[in-house]
Amino acid sequence: MQPEASAEPADLGPRLVNDAAQSHERRSGEPPHRRLRIFTSDPVASRLEGGTAVALVPYEPLAIEQRQQGSKRYSCLCGSVFEICMIDADDRPLEPPLLDEAMQLLQDGYAPSESNPRFHAQMVYAVASKVHAAFRQALGREPGWSFSHGPQPARLRIYPLGAAEENAWYDPDAGELRMGYFERPDTGWVITALSHDIVAHELTHALLDSQRPHFMEPTSFDVPGFHEGFADLVALFQHFQYPDSLVKALQKTRSVIVSRSPDEVASDWLCCIARQFGQADGADSLRRADRSPKQLAYAEELEEHDMGEVLMSAVFDAFDTVFRRRTARLRRLATAGSGLLPLGELSPDLLHSLAEEAAALALQFTAVVVRAIDYCPPADIQLGEFLRAMITADSELRPDDPWALREALIDAFRVRHILPRGVFSLSEDSLLWSPPRVELPLLPRLSFASTRFGSAPGRPIPLVERQDQARALGRWLALPQVMSECGLVPAGNTEMDGQKVSVGRLSIDALETTRRVTGDGEVQFETVAVVTQEVRVPKQGRKPGFSFVGGCTLLFSPEGRLRLAISKSVAGHERLQRRREFITGDSAVAGRYWHSVQGVMQLRSQWSRLMHAPRRPAPPSPEAAAAVAAA
Repeated sequence: MQPEASAEPADLGPRLVNDAAQSHERRSGEPPHRRLRIFTSDPVASRLEGGTAVALVPYEPLAIEQRQQGSKRYSCLCGSVFEICMIDADDRPLEPPLLDEAMQLLQDGYAPSESNPRFHAQMVYAVASKVHAAFRQALGREPGWSFSHGPQPARLRIYPLGAAEENAWYDPDAGELRMGYFERPDTGWVITALSHDIVAHELTHALLDSQRPHFMEPTSFDVPGFHEGFADLVALFQHFQYPDSLVKALQKTRSVIVSRSPDEVASDWLCCIARQFGQADGADSLRRADRSPKQLAYAEELEEHDMGEVLMSAVFDAFDTVFRRRTARLRRLATAGSGLLPLGELSPDLLHSLAEEAAALALQFTAVVVRAIDYCPPADIQLGEFLRAMITADSELRPDDPWALREALIDAFRVRHILPRGVFSLSEDSLLWSPPRVELPLLPRLSFASTRFGSAPGRPIPLVERQDQARALGRWLALPQVMSECGLVPAGNTEMDGQKVSVGRLSIDALETTRRVTGDGEVQFETVAVVTQEVRVPKQGRKPGFSFVGGCTLLFSPEGRLRLAISKSVAGHERLQRRREFITGDSAVAGRYWHSVQGVMQLRSQWSRLMHAPRRPAPPSPEAAAAVAAA
């Protein structure tokens, strides 16, 4: 963070110091999409069952630029927000994909291939672009990135063959994705850049980090689990955006997505995450979205991927419930009112109608999940708080809720024991975030009437304008009644839970305008601000020192009136104690990320890489297995 002048009561965070990268604005005469061939799952999926597809990727001009790494020069495929870096883990330069060549445009890019690095890059670029577009649509604005590479707007660097190991990860400090590759004696090579789910999952980590950087910090069992489950959900709902593959998946299971009775068969293609990667370690997939509450429910000390699987299964359970509600009338029409499908193959018309409903619902759930970020506190997210965020976000755009989507979400979270703190009951009205308790003064500088927009609302406001608005917001937050209502604490030394601590200055981490379309087709505008402050807890005897972050998410109307203040106060009930117990405890999750450096708890180096490192040993080689058997 870079502090402003001492006269200002708040600092400006990195996103308000540097311009954010923006997606390409389509010009007159440009096509809306670029057609690129991809794997819809990974190389193990049969082409005859929809394992490949042509992805409609938002069009943008592409360029091949040169980069230097040590003594090696290599090429990058560069768009508006991504750089696809063509150099492998052994520093060998690779040939870049020439996607603007006439031959590649005519044949929808390179053919799907496990051995062609140009296709690897094409696959990564296509999937990343589609996920980025889904975030833009759901948020109603440009996501940007949380990192900076200098004065120019930063692009995310993606290395399709970036690590010779069983891993793939997002590095928030370097601003890059590293896709790994590895070999198994019985399954051959696994290239994570060819896994649709892994690419979408890692790109989602980067996009979530762009909106809530402190969610990357493992400050409780829920936080890394939330990051994993959220990323899996976005990847999972992308499965539904390939019509031919979706029809074939529904045809195979007679329209069943999640099995709810002995005579139903679940769709592996729609329920599984990273099948090839999981099969390399002897499982059917890396994770599944159809875990029942009896198989996996919330428990505080779950490993982060298991915690993420609980979240993913809860949301996907709700998705399947609503899908069955929305398609019941189609089944009745196709069966003369009985709803019981006949034996044999389903009619093509019914299958295509079911697929259209599933695809539309997946888009709606993606929007609910992503839009909920704006209704989350800025740090230390809990799964129960994410439920409240989803319920509030959806109720504001679809108050009528014709298919009881919110009811389905609440029920799915309840049966998995995901219970938010501090609510009277799990009814919808209890879960909604509450408006301010007192009438607060308007903040005219955030009103749309006084905002100097760039091209349009929903596109980033010019940096100088955003900085001026952020300073006005900081001064408004310094008003005593505002600071109290937003759960903020004056900077300086104070006492919490019986211990002297140092409370940092306020930081305005984000200030964005959004444009969203309601269920009735109306356009809503608002401003979203993220405010944080850090508390430093000194070492006390044998108790190590540490720090933690709190703050609030603020949503303003176009008139500059505060509508919602979603607070996670640093002075909240037992926050200091809960943080100390987690990072200094003996759990495997905490020990993987935190260690003591001269009496102060700090994150380990490359901690984001550790998040996706294998948790179990690799299967033994045939020679080792034979030696064990002989012994």
